[in-house]
Amino acid sequence: MTQRLVHRPPRLPVPRVELEPVQVAAPLTLPGRAAGGGAGSTVMSILMPVVGGGVMVASLAARGNALMRVAAVCLFVVMLLGTVAMVIHRNSGKNKEL
Repeated sequence: MTQRLVHRPPRLPVPRVELEPVQVAAPLTLPGRAAGGGAGSTVMSILMPVVGGGVMVASLAARGNALMRVAAVCLFVVMLLGTVAMVIHRNSGKNKEL
């Protein structure tokens, strides 16, 4: 194996580029949301996972108690119906989301 001496020119620094600030437009707002039209769906969006968590805790705490299992199933059905109602409400009428 032979060795070869290679002459490489020194590295040159990259020239600095002056950048101008970029103006970004404000995000669009939906017509009904700015005036507080979506307050009900916000509450439902918070309550549905809470009810779902309650179902989990109730079913874990049941441990053979038939009444607790019935309560857990009822809460689960309420959560499912509420979620379906929330989706239908959100995707219909003038409150339709894009």
